[in-house]
Amino acid sequence: MRRLNSSIRFSSVLWFSLWAVLALGYSVSYAQAHHEGAALNAVARSSIAAQEEHGEGEEHGHEHEHEEGESHHDAESHDAGDHGDEHHLGVQEAMAKDANRPDLAVWTGIVFLCFLVVLTKLAWKPMVTALDARENRVRKDIADAEAARVKAEQMLADHKTQLDKVQDEVKEILAEARRDAETAKNNILAEAKSEADALKDRAVTDIERAKDHAMKELFDRVNDRVVELSGYVLGRSMNDDDHRKLIDEAMGNFESHNASKT
Repeated sequence: MRRLNSSIRFSSVLWFSLWAVLALGYSVSYAQAHHEGAALNAVARSSIAAQEEHGEGEEHGHEHEHEEGESHHDAESHDAGDHGDEHHLGVQEAMAKDANRPDLAVWTGIVFLCFLVVLTKLAWKPMVTALDARENRVRKDIADAEAARVKAEQMLADHKTQLDKVQDEVKEILAEARRDAETAKNNILAEAKSEADALKDRAVTDIERAKDHAMKELFDRVNDRVVELSGYVLGRSMNDDDHRKLIDEAMGNFESHNASKT
């Protein structure tokens, strides 16, 4: 930022200095043209004066023309040469006088000082204000760009954090779904096993019940047959005690027979 400020001030001062030099050169050229014009006017005036003197000399020569003859012609030529020399000397003196006049340098210095005063009073403060405003604007733009960059980086970090959070949530959801599926499978298997065990137990119970019922019917039939055969063999009827005793013996024999088979 300091390099930018120095570069801006240097370029601005350079441009204004160039403008000042151009203005000063223009003023010097104008002053020189003015003095050259004055010198030319002085030369013209001296030339006119010399021509007037030369005219007077010619009139004087015409008055004495008949008296002097050829000597007058030589004097006229000499006077013309003298007047030419005087005219040339007058021009040189005017040019030398103009060259030695100190007002050109004085006016040049005055113009330059006036320009510096005007530049200091009118242009320097607005120029510095404009440069400061531009510098502040550049600083503000840089600060805004930096703030925008920081905000963008923060938004990117937040977006990345949210994305990581969403990915973690998705992973958690998938893991929970797998756990739920495993739990459901285990529950289904447990229920199926429980139902199978219940069906097995119920079937075993039904089989035992049917077996008991069949055994009871068999015992009843065997009992009846035993009673009939016993009465037939013994030739007499049997009372209740005989029946009970006979049934107990038959049941004991039957149970022992079944136990030996199993």
